[in-house]
Amino acid sequence: MEILSDMNFDKVLENNKLLIFEIGNSRLKISDKDNLYLIDYTNQILDKNNLLSIINQINKVLNKIEYSKIYYSSVNYKLSDYLAHHIELNNINDLLPLSNIDFTEIEGMGIDRKLGLIAANNEFGNNILTIDCGTAQTYNLLVNSKCLGGFITPGLNTRLNSIYTNTNIEKKAEDTFTFELGKNTKSAINNGVFLGLIAEIKDIILKVQNENNVIFDIVLTGGNSKLIYNSLINNDFSLILRPELVIDGIKVLLFKKYDK
Repeated sequence: MEILSDMNFDKVLENNKLLIFEIGNSRLKISDKDNLYLIDYTNQILDKNNLLSIINQINKVLNKIEYSKIYYSSVNYKLSDYLAHHIELNNINDLLPLSNIDFTEIEGMGIDRKLGLIAANNEFGNNILTIDCGTAQTYNLLVNSKCLGGFITPGLNTRLNSIYTNTNIEKKAEDTFTFELGKNTKSAINNGVFLGLIAEIKDIILKVQNENNVIFDIVLTGGNSKLIYNSLINNDFSLILRPELVIDGIKVLLFKKYDK
């Protein structure tokens, strides 16, 4: 299998003046050859005013960049549908047939999960477990280039917000996480939620290892991936950190389409 490099990707983006949008539940990322721009709407209700604010922020970025086409992936359909009425967008779903991965036995799998596997497959080979640490925590298994499925659980911030939303406990602005016993309510919540998530990750990795007779790479991505990676690096399994795996997956598909 030919492995495509970042240099290959950058050349394709530059030569064809391509721009990438990754539209998530909490943030929108805009990527060109050189830069990554973030537009954050965490905990915002996407009403008319907030949607208008987002489109204004996008236009400020677009005014700085020379581009011919925008390709996007989205797990936030309300926002992507709104943007499609204001900006000409090309859906990366249309390029999925260019992937080397067999998704035929999986129904309704989110585009972010697929793109993460596509990027990891390109860089590391045919046996992969991707762990996306975002609003949702997703685990996605690839064995012999075939997607076998995975798990979806609440992400770190979603777990924390659930406690504060369903209790009278006031949420503090700053979050720190350790494995120590909490000495007050805030630290007890943070450390307990974090410890539970780390235990979940370890259990799922061990389950996948025990049930599949292959050696696979474990790739962490998503907004909380660095925090989680740093808390797991001293364990018995080897981890790879790739925070922008979804964007990397889009780049792989764009290379396959445009590199002639």
